[in-house]
Amino acid sequence: MGRQISWFGFTTKKERRRQEELARRKMFPFGEAQRQAELRLLRALIRVRAADTDLLFQLVQAKDCLHRREEEDAEDQNARLREWLHSQLARAFPNRELMCFLALAELEQDMQDLDQLPDADTVRRRAEQLCTERAALLW
Repeated sequence: MGRQISWFGFTTKKERRRQEELARRKMFPFGEAQRQAELRLLRALIRVRAADTDLLFQLVQAKDCLHRREEEDAEDQNARLREWLHSQLARAFPNRELMCFLALAELEQDMQDLDQLPDADTVRRRAEQLCTERAALLW
């Protein structure tokens, strides 16, 4: 573990890399193949011209919002979701496209292997449902 001084948060380069790798494995458990497949899917769904990193960042944000943290209730989780949906970077995308990120994150939660990645039509249909179900969060 990296050295931590209580009044000055210091993490070694090695520890930071380890934490980044753990986060990457959490968001993309099937590795680079999953990351590339999701990026292709997002390119098919999202009309806004955005860098790959921006698309993947929004997807990671959606995945994080759907992951309930310890001692967090549904209201806290919705507050985090609302915060993401109204963030500066998220506002670059129309609401329907934001719901595509959320739909993809939701649909892949129970994936056991990469072959179960949903197709664009499935994500689009779920995004439409989410627009209705989560309309209050969008405003």
